[in-house]
Amino acid sequence: AAGAFPVGLFGIRGTGDLAGLRGAGFDAAQSYLRDAAGLLALAREASRQGITLLGSSAGPVRYLADEPEVAGMAPAELCRRYAELKRLEPSTKAAVAFGSGKAVAAYKDCTDIVMVDWYPVPHLPLDSVAGQLDEARRAAGGKPVWMILQAFDWRDFPQRDPKKPRVGRFPDFREIRFMTYLSIIHGAEGIFYYTLAKP
Repeated sequence: AAGAFPVGLFGIRGTGDLAGLRGAGFDAAQSYLRDAAGLLALAREASRQGITLLGSSAGPVRYLADEPEVAGMAPAELCRRYAELKRLEPSTKAAVAFGSGKAVAAYKDCTDIVMVDWYPVPHLPLDSVAGQLDEARRAAGGKPVWMILQAFDWRDFPQRDPKKPRVGRFPDFREIRFMTYLSIIHGAEGIFYYTLAKP
C-alpha cells in the first residue's frame, strides 16, 4: 500500500499502465475506469505490485469525485455519496479532487482526503501552486491534502473557446521538479501527477 506520503499517477487505463510504476518510485495510481471487471483486474494487479489504487468502486482509497465544484455538484450530494460509502465500507477512505484550493471549504466535510489539481503551465506563474495548496490546507480542517501536479500539455484537451488558437505545452523537467518541491515545502502530504499520457 502507499506509504505515509503517496506518490501517484493519475489516469491509469489498464493493468499494462501499471508496469514499471513501482520501479519509477510510484506507490499509488488513480483510474477513471467504470467497467467493473476492468477495475477489479486493475485493483488486483495494483495490490500485487504494492500500489494503492484510487478507483471509483475498487481499492482502499475511493476516488469519490473529480472537481465537484466545476461539475456543479452540490455539497449535499457529495456528502450523501460520502455517507453511503462510509455506511457500506467504513474503513475505506474517500478522496475528492478540487480544481482550486478555494473550493475545498464548501466540501471539506464530504471526504477523508482533499486533493487539489492545479495546472499552471503556461498560463499562470508556477508558484501559484503554493497559493492553491495553502488555501486548501487552511480550509481542509486538518485533513490530509494531496497535490495533483501538471504532467500534460493543455493543447491535448478541449479549450473553452474553440475559435481561439490552442495554447499550451508540456511542463519541462525543471518546472515539474519545482512544483513538486514547492508542494512539499507548503505541506502537501502526497503528490500525484496528471497524467504523463498522450491522448
